[in-house]
Amino acid sequence: IELPENATQLDELKSLLELAESVADDPEKAIPLLRGVIHECDALVRQDQDAEDTQVPLDSAFWTVYGDAMSLLGQVEFREDAPQIIEFVQQAMDCYDKALESSVEGDGDQQDIRMTVVKRAVTHCLLYALNNDDEEPFNDKHVKEALSNNPELPHVKAMYSGLLEAASEADNCERVIALLHPLLFGEGALSAMHVVDNDAELSLIRLRLANFYAESKLEHIVDSQGDDEDQSDVKCDKELVELSDFLVQRLEECKDDSNESLLVKGESVMLRSSALELLTQPTDDQVTLVRTLEQSAVSLFKQAEVAGV
Repeated sequence: IELPENATQLDELKSLLELAESVADDPEKAIPLLRGVIHECDALVRQDQDAEDTQVPLDSAFWTVYGDAMSLLGQVEFREDAPQIIEFVQQAMDCYDKALESSVEGDGDQQDIRMTVVKRAVTHCLLYALNNDDEEPFNDKHVKEALSNNPELPHVKAMYSGLLEAASEADNCERVIALLHPLLFGEGALSAMHVVDNDAELSLIRLRLANFYAESKLEHIVDSQGDDEDQSDVKCDKELVELSDFLVQRLEECKDDSNESLLVKGESVMLRSSALELLTQPTDDQVTLVRTLEQSAVSLFKQAEVAGV
């Protein structure tokens, strides 16, 4: 790693973290880098406790680097071990809290602080996704905070991408719905729309989230039909039509024209078809639409295959 002569120790830690992030798909390379960052951060915290002056101030930037390294190490080293991941991600959450405590005292760049708020929200969601306590309700206050006050594109992108990753860790459809609903339907969704409309990549991420949500919602509706006596046919049909309309909106919103988007759009069209096919009292037009959607989905999948997706 090449750094300028006046680089600080924190600059070195940031560079090591960026390098680890770039090779996160290769644990053998990423883990030693992340452990090195965490070791140095631990040492700096101990040094701060033992001396009045330290080489690196334990400010917002420091605690954010510390938290990033903790979170990434947990996910890279313990991919299949939820309790271990939770331990590291919880420590990351504590670091982000300390970073924001420092920012209250006037320390740190406002854009960096905003991103730390987003990271704390994503970490909170990941903890919920990994926790198997079915009695624990989801608190979306961090999501609302992260997407309030018209956030800029990098913040919204990080939030949407992080929620997609967190939802993929959830072990049941109820948790996926709880995680994604605030982002797709709540106040945060409205706050983020001013940048979604202007960014093709983000609109594709949003469509992926919509598909993830729709798949979980369909599973939940099917389960409710068999188990919940209060779940009437009329109520089920209403939810299915609303889900179909929701997917239409997300498809129309998606401006991404890349080859990758063909597959995602095909999945979205197929999910819409599945929703209408489950209707207990479909109209003739809805029955016809199901067949049309199935053909459209097949066409998109074939285009994606030809394009090499």
